[in-house]
Amino acid sequence: MISGDRVRHPALGAGVVLGVLARGRVPGARVDFGYMVDWVPQNELAPGGNLRVPGSGDEAPRDEPEHWKPLGTLTESVVGARRAVLALKLGQVLQEDVLDLSVGTETAEALLRSAVGRAVRRKPAAILVSGRYGAGKTHLLTMLASLAAQEGLATASALLDGEGVTLADPMTILEPVLRSLCLPGESAPSGVGRWLAELRRRGSRWDHGRRQPSRIAAAVFQIPMADLDDPDVLEALEDYLTTSLPVSHANLRLRRLVRQPVQLPAMKAHRIAERAERFCELLRDWAEFCETAGARGLVVVIDEVDVEYAATLWSVGRRRRRQQLLQALNDLLGQPVPLVIAFGSAPATDEEAANDAAQDLTERMSRIQQIDAPRPDSAQMRELGRRLCGLYSRAYPEWGSGVDEGSIERAIDEHARRYAEGYGEPGDPAPRRFVRELLEWLDVAFDQDSMDTDEA
Repeated sequence: MISGDRVRHPALGAGVVLGVLARGRVPGARVDFGYMVDWVPQNELAPGGNLRVPGSGDEAPRDEPEHWKPLGTLTESVVGARRAVLALKLGQVLQEDVLDLSVGTETAEALLRSAVGRAVRRKPAAILVSGRYGAGKTHLLTMLASLAAQEGLATASALLDGEGVTLADPMTILEPVLRSLCLPGESAPSGVGRWLAELRRRGSRWDHGRRQPSRIAAAVFQIPMADLDDPDVLEALEDYLTTSLPVSHANLRLRRLVRQPVQLPAMKAHRIAERAERFCELLRDWAEFCETAGARGLVVVIDEVDVEYAATLWSVGRRRRRQQLLQALNDLLGQPVPLVIAFGSAPATDEEAANDAAQDLTERMSRIQQIDAPRPDSAQMRELGRRLCGLYSRAYPEWGSGVDEGSIERAIDEHARRYAEGYGEPGDPAPRRFVRELLEWLDVAFDQDSMDTDEA
């Protein structure tokens, strides 16, 4: 088995070998299945129409069961549906599926659309999405990103952990935001260095009539046009712009790579007390850069705010710096910037009530709007169950063709009933649990159907 071989896995489907790992007791292969890439044991993979028996060696094939026969090249629809199912099993929802898999979210969707529309008109908005684990907070934040992409805005995100990425040091947020920055039409970030180089070649207007150039423009225009094709130059420039490379190191690297002296401006403020203002200044610059790059604005999602507050519970200094940032962000919302800032936070427990992130954000940011994750009723969850079953059938058409529709409806009703009863636990039921348990039932039902077909 070598790179490029087409193989088949009994559960994961057809794929192409990207690499082979021969070390260890069980040799493995890195396989691209179209909807995912993963390492799998080589003895579970079959070339052509045969399936190797695990543990029997490469020369011991047997006939494949009917439901394991190759499908040929997976269609785009099947690949997309499998990616969606895999994401749901991991507790996430893909942007392209979030609207189809939304129930009971009409009010929240209208508020999110309004915020996106305001940003397009250069009236910035701030949103706080609140919801406990599994209630749909991340679902609404993904919906915001999807709506933003539909309206032509760029999107970016950061996850707070209270240590490496924290509101107490806003520059630690800028790096993940810029690394994840996606312009409309992009399926994945391609790198801000390449965007900037291309825009400069086009002669795009950078600073929207300012008297003083932004730090972004002041840095990029120091690089000779002839050097913007050098990957090492673009890498150094991007590391500097995302603040992962200090300005002194960036100057040294670029002076060795480009054909003229450079003296880049500092991205980070020298004094800690000035970093909140500098972060907001850079956020405004990047929102305007997105307009220059062809987008209509920028949406930044900052999730896990409750984790941040829990990590800084006993640190007076870090709480003070966080307060400075929230005030600076609130001031930024009063400027004409094509920007939406969205925070995601779980509510505090009774023991943590004095350190409630949602309460603190709404008190310190007068312009923020809070949206609570809705609680769909059992009828809405039954509708979601039908949509999930339809998605699953598109993902695995070779497995679900013979499953009795009546049994599927009964399973959906049973899962909706358990959801409405709160799964026998205190508190509101979690839609995420409904999704995961129904998908688990589908896995078992479809696999059992395949086994029954093979035995017959």
